[in-house]
Amino acid sequence: MAEKLKSDCSCKRVKCEYHGNCKACRTHHIDSKYLPTCERLALKKKGITKKEDEKAKELE
Repeated sequence: MAEKLKSDCSCKRVKCEYHGNCKACRTHHIDSKYLPTCERLALKKKGITKKEDEKAKELE
């Protein structure tokens, strides 16, 4: 069955093969030094960097 695509994907790369497919996008970004756009924007809105977020996850 095909993945349901989100029409409100926050990524500006509309030609990306993962655009709108959150599960595939997050899987793609697991070993990347970059977060998916949706997560990066959410952290930016809170004023948190990726390193701070990773440290917080390690402490949990």
